[in-house]
Amino acid sequence: MVRPNPTQPRGAAEKLEDVLVVPKPDHDRIILHLANGEISNKYVPEHSLFRVTVAGQEYAFDLAAAQYGRFRTVTPWDEYVADLCLGVKAVFPFGDCARDMQRGRRERFE
Repeated sequence: MVRPNPTQPRGAAEKLEDVLVVPKPDHDRIILHLANGEISNKYVPEHSLFRVTVAGQEYAFDLAAAQYGRFRTVTPWDEYVADLCLGVKAVFPFGDCARDMQRGRRERFE
């Protein structure tokens, strides 16, 4: 039987946002698998993830957190920011980052 984790959110999401953060430059923990097959640990000045609000509590939902040595996909927001970020660069309504990146409108994030 799988026991529930008390730190994980329970209930329906009240709010979902796209967030760009500035990750801490910890080169030993960053591993990037590039499209050309190369592996790099070069610092990337921004990282995108989702911020989910459930029952009034905010959580980081980061599908790519493993590249920073973090293997928990869902983490309380304050803990995530304290452990992995220098700061929050931008917050957008859910879906805005993906649409803009697909359209090549990268200037919105700089």
